[in-house]
Amino acid sequence: MACGTTTFQDLKAFCKESDDNVRAAYELLFVQLQQPHAQIRYSALQVMDELFQRSHTFRELLSAQFPDFMNLVFGLKGQTLPPPAKAAHELQTLAWDAINRWHRQFGPAYKQVCRSKCVAAWSRRRRLSA
Repeated sequence: MACGTTTFQDLKAFCKESDDNVRAAYELLFVQLQQPHAQIRYSALQVMDELFQRSHTFRELLSAQFPDFMNLVFGLKGQTLPPPAKAAHELQTLAWDAINRWHRQFGPAYKQVCRSKCVAAWSRRRRLSA
């Protein structure tokens, strides 16, 4: 994880206090995921990946916005990811890895994750063939 261990431990402790804190963290991270800089999105996704694996509330929140999430990490619907190009490529790779991990661990319980795995595979094939 790119952020400092202490910082992430503080965030985990904050989220463990209540579901309201998880919601607040989710909302802040989703705003960061919308920033016009791929490195910021990459960093937000790193934290989201960790929280997705640890919090049912976080998984429910992200599942409710999964189509938007997919667009922001893969540049779907005719949109491209923001620069820099190297960070955009790393963002897509991290997203692919995270979605596969989420599918293995939680797929049956979260239908959006199952459906999105196919979209992620299509996006990856499209990116690799370009």
